[in-house]
Amino acid sequence: MVVGTAVRPEKPVKLGYQPALDGLRAVAVSAVLLFHLGVPWMPGGYLGVSVFFTLSGFLITTILIREKVVTGGIDTRAFYTRRLRRLMPASLLVIFGVCALVAFGVIADAATLRREILGALFQVENWVSLFGGKSYAQLFQSPSPVAHFWSLAIEEQFYWLWPPVVTGLLAWSIKGSEPLRRATWALCGLFVAFSISVPLTLWLWSPDAVYFASWTRFAEILAGGALAALLSGKKPPEWVRWLGVPSLAAIVALCVVTPSGRGWAYSGGLPLFALLSCALILSLQPEGPVRSLL
Repeated sequence: MVVGTAVRPEKPVKLGYQPALDGLRAVAVSAVLLFHLGVPWMPGGYLGVSVFFTLSGFLITTILIREKVVTGGIDTRAFYTRRLRRLMPASLLVIFGVCALVAFGVIADAATLRREILGALFQVENWVSLFGGKSYAQLFQSPSPVAHFWSLAIEEQFYWLWPPVVTGLLAWSIKGSEPLRRATWALCGLFVAFSISVPLTLWLWSPDAVYFASWTRFAEILAGGALAALLSGKKPPEWVRWLGVPSLAAIVALCVVTPSGRGWAYSGGLPLFALLSCALILSLQPEGPVRSLL
């Protein structure tokens, strides 16, 4: 299904390769791995997941906007097909592998794992963890072989909705005098709205809901999406390169000093952290010291 008046391209619209963004992924992966390995000086390494969310929002939204500009519409069916082809083979391999280990008795607690496996398969593992009374802070007390699917579930829940939303925003924005200006402001508004939902969720529910609920993490993805709209068709000013050093240093420092089970990350601070990730992504667009490093 093509949303909008589109001419189907022979190949999907792709974002130009940016090696520095791969370097940023490597930094985020390293932080998460060090956290999962229990390295004592990296208690906030889980913040790498937030960097992934924002970077993902930036990349996917950039691709969707470019597809709309190039073809006149967004092929949602092709988008969903690409997502499934990219993610499902590895996901199914892990899930089937875990099922085999459970069947042979290598992994115990089959009843709990059954729920988590179904949650991973149907991309709702974050809700399974939340309603199962799990806390991310208890990761090392009761590790699960499919626990990491919670973040993938949040991303996929977001991206099932995102192409039609972007299409609608772009159609509305193009009618204005400055293309994409309206869409950029609308995305900023969505970011603010979902950011406000975070302290409300903390007040009405719990810190674990702040961490696992889908809507509380959507703000981090939306921050990247708003940045993508802001930069679409524009060359950022050269001075943004100097945002790289302080933003990268701040992200690394926060990974080192942030506690793993409490504090600002569970109290509404992650949307602000997403802005820090945006500053780093923005700094990587022109040539600069951090872009060369990564």
